[in-house]
Amino acid sequence: MTNVIEIENLNLTFSPNTPQEFHALKNISLSVKEGEFCILKGVSGSGKSTLLSVMGALLKPTSGKLEVFSSPVSKMPDFHASTFRREHLGFIFQNFNLFDEFTVLENVQTALVPTNAPVAHMQTRALALLSMVNLEKKKDTTARNLSGGEKQRCAIARALINNPKLILADEPTANLDRKNSENVIEILTKLNSQGTTVLVATHDEIFEQMIPDLKVIHIKEGAIV
Repeated sequence: MTNVIEIENLNLTFSPNTPQEFHALKNISLSVKEGEFCILKGVSGSGKSTLLSVMGALLKPTSGKLEVFSSPVSKMPDFHASTFRREHLGFIFQNFNLFDEFTVLENVQTALVPTNAPVAHMQTRALALLSMVNLEKKKDTTARNLSGGEKQRCAIARALINNPKLILADEPTANLDRKNSENVIEILTKLNSQGTTVLVATHDEIFEQMIPDLKVIHIKEGAIV
């Protein structure tokens, strides 16, 4: 089984050589295999969300090796990194990052706009994903009028619009109650069973309670422990 993510001796320092210098990530080495369901587990401030952002080419490391699908994303210019994210990755955020005035359907379709896909294709794909997350009846509802669980399911559908091979989720259950957390995990587990690699940054014990074959990567103070 091939490695989707390969990291060796990765470091990230904010404000280097200043009084505010902060070592956010310290000598990180890890790999994630194709088809794995992994969590980065650690308390708030441990560096798990920062590491997830580096893996997703949203932040550049100070030093070290980072490859995603064998591509050196840490060395990509911003334009190429943006294209790489759009073509290969799906992001799910703790705070949903939806457009409040857009409908559910419009929010899901937004990720396809940069691809210049035909409108009919965008709508067909978005409706299929809303059906998968059981949100098709809310397609014309504006995002501001959704519950927390509905917003997260909308965000998941949006993350899947480009059929990504890797899903990166940052605390996807943090703002949800138990039932909605279970719904989100069931969706992610189903995607994983279909071959999608899933990596979640979380401190929520529910993942370990619900997923028997989970790979847990512990992170503390910016280092793997």
